[in-house]
Amino acid sequence: MRECAGKGLAVALGAHRLGAPVDLLMAVGNDATGDALLKRLTCEGLGTVHVPRLGAHSGQGCGLIGAQGKTIVTVHPGANAMLGARELRLAAPCIRRATAVYAQCEAPLSLVADLLRMAQVSGAATVLNPSPWPDGDCDELLMTASILVFNRSEAAALLRGETMVQALRAANACGALTASRNGILDALPHCTDLDALLQYGYSTCNGVSGVRWVESKTRLSHREWMVFN
Repeated sequence: MRECAGKGLAVALGAHRLGAPVDLLMAVGNDATGDALLKRLTCEGLGTVHVPRLGAHSGQGCGLIGAQGKTIVTVHPGANAMLGARELRLAAPCIRRATAVYAQCEAPLSLVADLLRMAQVSGAATVLNPSPWPDGDCDELLMTASILVFNRSEAAALLRGETMVQALRAANACGALTASRNGILDALPHCTDLDALLQYGYSTCNGVSGVRWVESKTRLSHREWMVFN
């Protein structure tokens, strides 16, 4: 089965159908796939001003389901890999007036980072789906996002050795500590509070008691994130 798809495209079209004004920045190739996508966008009423034709081939993706039920996705970025400073400059007015800007890692990473920084300066919420997960150090890119959206494989890379179960247990422990205290900022736990609860079970740190034991010792990232499986 072949169809026009992709995470960014799905977000753009979904928001557009629900009534949000959407500007789409992507590229298509000089091929039948590009023709089909441009036709689909026009039919949906989504603007194509910032959807240039770059190179011969449009991006392609192939999704497979393994015997154990795990999904495997292979992506060829095609024309999106040719997006550059010129396209970003032309789309800059749209980016600067946006309330939220969404991006993923199927375009040049330096371009993605520049786009999200531009949106941050303008006060927009910046949403990054770091898929496919970048090779090497990507901390600078991740810092451009106020919200991260990722699936199981990207979450595993972000957790850097910790399992999803450990991370969720730590998150639950933070919630338990916060709910057992008065106030808002004063209720937020420190790493020592979290470690004590995870290691020793019922916590008496900082006067807190009666919080149920949570297994494993881990620490949370400071970043706001959502997990999609």
